Amino acid sequence: MVYVKMILCGLLLLILLACSGAGAKPGSEPDWVSGNSAKYTSQRYLLGRGQADDTATAEDRARADVAKIFVVNINVADIDKQKFSSSTAGEKSASELTSEVSRTIVTSTGQILKGVQIADIWKDETSKTVHALAVLPRQEASHGIRQEISRLDSLTRLSIEEAANATQPLDKIAYARRAVIAQQERLGHQKSLQIIDPSGRGDPSQYDIARLITDYEKLLPRVSIKPVMMGETRGIVASALPAALSSAGFTVTESDDADYVMEVSLKLAETFQKEGWYWGRGVLLMNLRDRQNTVLGQKEWPVKASAREESEVMLRVEREADDILLRDLLPSILGFAKAGQATVN
Repeated sequence: MVYVKMILCGLLLLILLACSGAGAKPGSEPDWVSGNSAKYTSQRYLLGRGQADDTATAEDRARADVAKIFVVNINVADIDKQKFSSSTAGEKSASELTSEVSRTIVTSTGQILKGVQIADIWKDETSKTVHALAVLPRQEASHGIRQEISRLDSLTRLSIEEAANATQPLDKIAYARRAVIAQQERLGHQKSLQIIDPSGRGDPSQYDIARLITDYEKLLPRVSIKPVMMGETRGIVASALPAALSSAGFTVTESDDADYVMEVSLKLAETFQKEGWYWGRGVLLMNLRDRQNTVLGQKEWPVKASAREESEVMLRVEREADDILLRDLLPSILGFAKAGQATVN
């Protein structure tokens, strides 16, 4: 009788253990392979599934499946259409903004995907296929993003206040630009957060980025700059300087009453030949002075180019200097301002 009771107790224990498990027989297909997961619910996790002949490949495909959620749901073109269509910003500004948001999204998504974990592995003994389940906890992933969004909102508020209180024209512009950049970054984080947030709402910004861009661009033409080409070099660079200033949004003037004077020179070295190519090198120098003749800042860029014909190489060097001015002039000028010397931290 005692022996029978022991057997019954053992059977009861086995039943209890079975009931406390996942409800699936050992080796049977887990629920997540072809459907929803009871353990890793969609409200708490983003899921990715992968399958292959080996475990490592299945895991990689599961992680990639999670990453695909972000790729499919984030469309930078839609961001541009929805957020910037009401802005008076020019095509160049809109393009740069879209590019900035795109880079931010890529960086933000890369950080988020570091939290992806392989939660389960199952091998189908019939087909010998390995199945992997990757999970990304929504709460953990959203915590860091919300912190970064809060920091960027604080920076935006501070930048707007400092722009309003600044007395120097370049400081006003630089602070306004910093506010725009902060909201550019925020927009990328918000798109990621909307994917992680089960409601899809994320954390909408209290700032209208199109309005921030408009306010920033209205400040630019209020600043007049007199371009001065120094040294013997004229040609392409001499004509490129006022064009670069105008493209940046500043008012170009020849008047001595300009807010600032920009002096630029291109110092060229002698050309040399190597392996059938002629090489030209130089240094592009720029400095900015205010009305009191105080030098606010200096910048230099190395310039080089090559050509098959010696007569062509220096022309290419000047064209390279032209490209540098068009690309780097605005951030360089604003870098001389107080706000430009502070990073978005």
